[in-house]
Amino acid sequence: MNKRNLKLNLLPTYLLLGSMLISCEEKDGPSSPEKPAPMVEATAFTAIISDSFGELSDYDIAYGSFGVLYSMESDNAQSAFNSWANGNDKPDCMISNKTSVMSGGDVKIQLKDLQAETQYTYCVYFKSEDGENRTISQICTFTTEKFNPVIINSQSNDIEYYTASLVGNVTASPADLALCKAGIEYADTQDALSYSPANEDCTVNGDGEISQILKNLHHNTTYYYRFYIKSLHTSDVLYGEVQSFTTRNVDDMAIDLGLSVNWASCDFLAQSPLEKGETFAWGMLVSHHIGSRDVYTWYHDGVYDYIGSSICGTEYDVVHQTLGGKWRMPSAAEVSELFEKCQVVITAAADGVPPEMKFISPNGNCMLMSPFTYEYDSYSISSSNDKNVWRWTGTLSNENGSKAEVLQTDYSYKPKAIERYREMGIRPVCDR
Repeated sequence: MNKRNLKLNLLPTYLLLGSMLISCEEKDGPSSPEKPAPMVEATAFTAIISDSFGELSDYDIAYGSFGVLYSMESDNAQSAFNSWANGNDKPDCMISNKTSVMSGGDVKIQLKDLQAETQYTYCVYFKSEDGENRTISQICTFTTEKFNPVIINSQSNDIEYYTASLVGNVTASPADLALCKAGIEYADTQDALSYSPANEDCTVNGDGEISQILKNLHHNTTYYYRFYIKSLHTSDVLYGEVQSFTTRNVDDMAIDLGLSVNWASCDFLAQSPLEKGETFAWGMLVSHHIGSRDVYTWYHDGVYDYIGSSICGTEYDVVHQTLGGKWRMPSAAEVSELFEKCQVVITAAADGVPPEMKFISPNGNCMLMSPFTYEYDSYSISSSNDKNVWRWTGTLSNENGSKAEVLQTDYSYKPKAIERYREMGIRPVCDR
């Protein structure tokens, strides 16, 4: 076979690139006195090796192949590389051909999935289109860096009643971060913080910013948290400092409309007045988002179970069970009072601004509602129906035990009876 002689008779050469030491030594096998050693930029888990093959023809550059032979077994690397140069396509070493070839024969080869703080022996190769001409560069070594990112938590101000948006930063190379998982531990006591793979879903951008939105939190509760980074190659988990935040108190959302009860400024489990909260079937503590009798606990063999003429403040009231205190579902009588004593102003959707309903009380305070409807066989309200408002009350309908009263505005400003299995939002009230 036609091989290019690349032998160098040089003393060991050392190239210092950044914080990483690369050693190029004289080895037996193909080498070239004219050819400088390849350049390496290594992180903890990756390396980019650059070399030049400008002496090759344009045809060889276009149709030949380039890559890197590398090994953690320095004693066996030379024989493995020479074996490849002599025609063995399966030498006892690792091969990477993830190559970017630029004009003039300059090549860059990226190695991934390396081990941190590990020495690798390597050489860059060229193989002609027919495989007959094989050459390798000087045989050199490089050592990957220690993986020791610094995680800095930065407390976010976006803390709501039931959610928290948290942000942190990691000082590590983007290439290394791409081979890691980022997670967060959180609990209502610092001693309860513990690692869980289920929490490894944080977002990490190219600048090393970690972000996560925690949901389904309890209101007025202090939580402790810390971000962590876990390499895909080791079992080590690197933690940031423990920090804390306290969710908002739902008592802050109470609006005094001068009525017999205070109304909440937001729907149940919503964060703002016009945000859609969670939807529930009447008397259910869990949401299924389908509005079907098949999943309604209080329906059996065509008959609805009787759980009371009013569930306000009872064990069947999801608002009271979740928020506690004086918070509960409104009664039908309290809905009637709302319509009778407040001015109702409806603003239709326009120019990208969502529709809203405003209840203005005699004392000047007001409450906003959005026109979200109930969930029933995946039905959702259309823009032509954007003046409708539907919210559960805790009052069973007098018409039929299968229905309960809702706050609604589609036909008249008074409670309306709806099948209990349908899922819709709730606007909580608080006893004064």
